Amino acid sequence: MFRCLVNRKLPAVVLRLLVVMYTNHNTRVVWNGVQSRWFGVLNGVKQGGVLSPILFCVYIDDLLKSLAEANVGCYIGSCFVGVLAYADDLVLLAPTATAMRRMLHICEEFANAFSVIFNASKTKCIVVECKDKINSVSSCRNVQFTIGGSRIEIVDSWPHLGHVISCNLDDKLDIERSHNKLVAQINSVLCNFVSVDSIVKMNLLKNYCLSLYGCELWDLCHTGIDKICKSWRMGVRRVWGLPYDCRTSIIQILSDTLAMYDVICKRSLMFIKRCLSGESDLVRFIVQYGVLYGGMASCIGRNILTYNKQYQLPASYLLSDHCTASKIEEIGQSRVPVEFYNRVLSVLELMMIKKNILHAPFVFLDRNVINVCISAVCSDRF
Repeated sequence: MFRCLVNRKLPAVVLRLLVVMYTNHNTRVVWNGVQSRWFGVLNGVKQGGVLSPILFCVYIDDLLKSLAEANVGCYIGSCFVGVLAYADDLVLLAPTATAMRRMLHICEEFANAFSVIFNASKTKCIVVECKDKINSVSSCRNVQFTIGGSRIEIVDSWPHLGHVISCNLDDKLDIERSHNKLVAQINSVLCNFVSVDSIVKMNLLKNYCLSLYGCELWDLCHTGIDKICKSWRMGVRRVWGLPYDCRTSIIQILSDTLAMYDVICKRSLMFIKRCLSGESDLVRFIVQYGVLYGGMASCIGRNILTYNKQYQLPASYLLSDHCTASKIEEIGQSRVPVEFYNRVLSVLELMMIKKNILHAPFVFLDRNVINVCISAVCSDRF
């Protein structure tokens, strides 16, 4: 590591400070009140240290340069995308098995020179299917790759940074993962807070169940998103005790949120805009390529066309500084017919009468009659 720092021509005083910090680092282990002897820690960076991410980036930078200079990885236009690194997570992208073996060989040479160990058991290979050459892919699945003398397992899908990547580039598995998590969180809230007021439960749902990690990367044309939207509406119905055929607009007003599809679209659009103005040249290039040239062949291009259709706004405006998250929310809320706000008021009054919170003078309604009234107001039978 220090050789890497010297090559970057850091000031001598900074180098001496780092040498002292990492060569005189002693620690001990405490277990159940028993302390071990002090021993020196001479390998690796300090766990949780502020400087550790920066030092690791400097340490691994020579490997990234070597892989880029090999000119065997994948390119998008003239931009090299053959290696992607995030902390200690490394992704190699190669167009052929031969190119991949060359890149793995470079990694092994770096490991031998800098005392790095690549864990083959945590390394997976995904052969991405080519839709135009499906028959050739089946033969590619029989290839073998090794790192450090150990074989790399070939899989059809694998989670990378929390997002499930599939060999057919389909978001189905990742959407299912998010859907299952959403349903589990909704059930957890409803089971643990049975006696809590509906307004409180609704706030818990919005704060605890709407993370939808990774939804910014989904293809908005994917039919699996409908399943997530349906489960969210069902959860809101259960919170308020509404009938199964309750109109979506009433659910949206009661939950005081956008429709689930609008929430996902808003997050996806804001993510693309942040990427376009981000600091990473690589990220900006890939997103710009998807927006300007990808079209329907790119997930980003398809999503831009989806925004255009969903909100009736041109792509130039959607990607401008004038289009903000509040603008998308305003458009989504404007699609709710005004008449449904009156229906929601009626539903809330009937619920308060049902719970004996509101008393209607000279009027007696039993619970069955109230339920029939709520069902009629919430559905098209009104």
